[in-house]
Amino acid sequence: MCAICDNGCERWTLSDSCGGYKFAYIFDNPGTVAFATFMALWASVFLDFWKRRENFLAYDWDTRDYEDLEPLRPQFRGTTKRPNPVTGKMEKHYPAGKRYAKQMGSSLTMLSMIGVVIVIVVGILFYRLAVKASLFQSSGNAENASLITSITAAILNLVAIMLLSYLYRGLAVTLTEWENHRLDSEYQSALTVKIFMFQFANNYASLFYIAFFKGRFTGIPGDYNYFFGFRQDECPSDLGCMGELTLQLAIVFVGRQTINNFQEMILPAIMRWWRKRSAGEEFERENKAMTPWERDYFLDPFPGNGMFNEYLELMLQYGYITMFVPAFSLAPLFAFLNNIFEIRIDAHKLLTVYRRPPAVRAADIGVWFGVLNLISFFAVVINAMVIAFTSSFIPRQVYLYDPGNVSSYIDRVYPISPVTDVNNTDYQCHYFGFNENDGTEGVFYYQVLAARLAFVVVFEHFVFFTKVVIENLIPDVPKSVQLAIKRENFLAQEALDNQLSKQEEMQRRMSQASQRRKQSRQSLGVPS
Repeated sequence: MCAICDNGCERWTLSDSCGGYKFAYIFDNPGTVAFATFMALWASVFLDFWKRRENFLAYDWDTRDYEDLEPLRPQFRGTTKRPNPVTGKMEKHYPAGKRYAKQMGSSLTMLSMIGVVIVIVVGILFYRLAVKASLFQSSGNAENASLITSITAAILNLVAIMLLSYLYRGLAVTLTEWENHRLDSEYQSALTVKIFMFQFANNYASLFYIAFFKGRFTGIPGDYNYFFGFRQDECPSDLGCMGELTLQLAIVFVGRQTINNFQEMILPAIMRWWRKRSAGEEFERENKAMTPWERDYFLDPFPGNGMFNEYLELMLQYGYITMFVPAFSLAPLFAFLNNIFEIRIDAHKLLTVYRRPPAVRAADIGVWFGVLNLISFFAVVINAMVIAFTSSFIPRQVYLYDPGNVSSYIDRVYPISPVTDVNNTDYQCHYFGFNENDGTEGVFYYQVLAARLAFVVVFEHFVFFTKVVIENLIPDVPKSVQLAIKRENFLAQEALDNQLSKQEEMQRRMSQASQRRKQSRQSLGVPS
């Protein structure tokens, strides 16, 4: 195999990477296609069943039309007053032009923070290049160099994700408060869009890079492409881009869940222990003499955006288990186990850490449903592209179709370098690619490209067609709720008709009584 760097790295043998190939095949095998198809369909069908559940809950709690009567936010600052177009009452007003100008400033700030994410991804790219070359020079083992570099880079990316998430969340709240939204639903929608767009880039940027960009533009031996003096990063020859994507997704996804659970369970326990220690024995004796509701007063107040953080955590988890699930098929299992623990952790937190949160009415989950819909759409496209362009499934099937077997597949995807090594002109090395031995893009290259594009088109059309069929078969509102709503409307109309009938009957009797009094006066000669 050709050297993985220009200076100080030597050639190595492909047999050194057998362990990496075996690991990558666990997640990159023909069964991955079936599982990815199932998850793409599940992501689409899940939303249909959630809409049914949401409509049932909205009917059960009588919040279907709540947003039409939503009051103003207490924090809303109006510059003038004008009548409400619905109620006619005078209320605070803020010019829409000023709010749009502020939203434009917030958008530019958000784009700047996304730029910071891109800079960090590029920084981790340089880290990969430097560490991989250094490890190979010191050990001479390509498999260990690639594995250590991938793991440490994934850990660095996880640390960067958690730090940037913490910093941007406070910035997003400040910017949304500055925009001065009229209703709480408008405020929550604006805050959700800001934080989720940043979190989307922050959490998934490195995954997009590994899946669709890494190793695509490196060139061939003798004609490599360089980026700021560095040879562009290649996927590990043992793991491939799919194997590295698996490592990255596993470390970031599982690591993020572990850190979040630690923050929600361990840190509150430490804070409670510190408060008891600081309060002293006298406070402890007084605390035992208090009633339960008096002790609850000394708990922390429920965070103002507490449920927002819970929603955001679930949306990011939903993205991990749907968009890149072909690379790490165990992600849904880890998400399921995490959610079991999360239910108990949240219950413990609500009972022992925070005061009872105030009840807030809502007709639905608001803009979060749009977020789920967007992720489900991306899940179909990304799953198709991961299988087509990141996995080795399509090249293997193309090669299997033409010769009829894959016995020489490795020889085909590791062609001989068209340029002899400068240190040994009698020996040529191998590199990963679909080119011919002279370095040109031959028939096999274009066969693989055409098969990949065809797979993406067929996969997307199949999933989206199935989604449309299922949507038409499953109504958004359950039949029982439809009947209950019709029954309520009928009873309301019947009650209104009865009330109108009673009023008409009363008016008729009053009119008859008035006529009798008038006739009585006329008979007695009393002027009317």
